[in-house]
Amino acid sequence: MNTPNKRLLFLIGFPFSPIYSILMKLRALFYRIGLFRSEKFEVPVVSIGNLTMGGTGKTPLVIYLAQYCQARNFKPAVISRGYRGKSRSSCNIVSDGKDILLDSELSGDEPSLIARLTSDIVVATGRKRRIPSRRVIEDYGCNLLFLDDGFQHLAVQRDFDLVLFDVITFAGNSRVFPGGDLRESVFSLSRADAFGITGIDSSTEKRAGQLQALLEERHPDIPVYKIYRELSDFKKWQVNQDSTINSTPVTSDNLPSPLLCFCGIANPDRFKTSLEHSGLSVEAFITFPDHYSYQIEDIQQLEEYRLSSGCQGLITTEKDLVKLGPGLFSTAPLYTASLKLVPEAALLSHLDAVLSQ
Repeated sequence: MNTPNKRLLFLIGFPFSPIYSILMKLRALFYRIGLFRSEKFEVPVVSIGNLTMGGTGKTPLVIYLAQYCQARNFKPAVISRGYRGKSRSSCNIVSDGKDILLDSELSGDEPSLIARLTSDIVVATGRKRRIPSRRVIEDYGCNLLFLDDGFQHLAVQRDFDLVLFDVITFAGNSRVFPGGDLRESVFSLSRADAFGITGIDSSTEKRAGQLQALLEERHPDIPVYKIYRELSDFKKWQVNQDSTINSTPVTSDNLPSPLLCFCGIANPDRFKTSLEHSGLSVEAFITFPDHYSYQIEDIQQLEEYRLSSGCQGLITTEKDLVKLGPGLFSTAPLYTASLKLVPEAALLSHLDAVLSQ
């Protein structure tokens, strides 16, 4: 959603914010006192979520932490709602850890991306996450669950509740939907076990310190961790004669110049800035709505714009790539850049302590 439309929506929705906030507080209360069912599993559950709408880097961090725990002899699974996935099954196995079983259209963007970027990690979706959670434990022997975007999903109890804040957007306008960016009131933050400030680089280190101090002042009993952003692993993608897609690693020095950048993510400007900080020449930048489903007409328009602007290639995010099938590749060279979030060691130590209990 572009900024003018967002502001208009918040202006119209402002009178209804207190009502929505009260409903979310009642919902949380009903889970806490047992009026709504909340299931406890026999394996540890780690939730990665946020208070605001939009991107805070949940999915890249879930990938990092799942692989971190995998290296420590856990058999993790990632459980997602499958936002905008078209499958209506109560349990969808996106990946069994060996093979990808559902595409992004059925599973949703984030589960598809996690499945593509991990191995030996089961990825499952379901609107009622307790159902895929039970399935991966019983059928695949998983002994650790990660809830991607799980802070508001109270039907599954968790052992570690990490709430993320983007270093730039933080709490948005600090108003509850539909009059603002918050999914629920700031009072819900008392449920968290830890906070993470994401997307930090050299240009935002000072602001991150200020936000950390603010959170520590308001929630002195909840630790705050810094999570840094790294852009790496550039790849060139191509379609084979059998309509399969494969990639070749490239270094930033070997990327063509200039590039046309396009993406449909929550914070597109952040991606463009990261590319420029990596020394890449971005001549044109085209954005689409978050979770956008690309059509052949979009690719044709991108190619026309690339030719008219003199760009020598296209670059996008890994999240966008999962929605580009063989029939949606341009004739121009297509590249992706991997956006990684790397937490400070103290967060990993905290997670280790939780999982050792």
